[in-house]
Amino acid sequence: MNKTQILTQKKREMAKICRQIYEKGLTYSTGGNVSVRLSEDEFLIKPADFCFGDLKAQDFIIINSAGEVLKGPKGNRPSSETPMHLAVYRDLDEINAVIHAHSPYTLVFATMGESIEPATTFAEEELGLVPVAPYEEPGTQELAESVAKALKSVESHLSPPANTPAIACLLEKHGVLVAGKNLLQTFYALESLETTARTLLWMKAVGK
Repeated sequence: MNKTQILTQKKREMAKICRQIYEKGLTYSTGGNVSVRLSEDEFLIKPADFCFGDLKAQDFIIINSAGEVLKGPKGNRPSSETPMHLAVYRDLDEINAVIHAHSPYTLVFATMGESIEPATTFAEEELGLVPVAPYEEPGTQELAESVAKALKSVESHLSPPANTPAIACLLEKHGVLVAGKNLLQTFYALESLETTARTLLWMKAVGK
């Protein structure tokens, strides 16, 4: 496959996974964003103000590591959380995909500022400890650095013996960010984390 064919394939995969995220209730409306690493200095990212369920392959934007638009449909702007995505790619070499979502059960833990230990339930194979990145205003460089620092604290989970395909952190009062070695594994980890959060909340409800 040549470079153009690979890019087309990645755009189609992103659109498909964005629809799955929306259909499974892992985010809502225009909330959240997704990106993948294309090369050392090129990234494909969701445009701002687009609903996950409506995205098509041609809607995504290519940016560089400075957040500058290299290619994309006229009028489409990169996600407001572009600094957060770029900070993750800058600090974690093994990460090739990032999903930020407002998953309802996981959001409960984020709102409480309470970390999740998925090794106790369903997400054992996809994630280790999920820490909390302290609150900063959405879209700011301060939030980007807070998230990057939280993920760096669990970066070791990507290597043996844990060797997980993804790591994650909660954004205090905001949502969740999952970063993985590829987009499909990152999506699976997001789904597993939401299942874990739901299970833990039901356990709390019945006094376990």
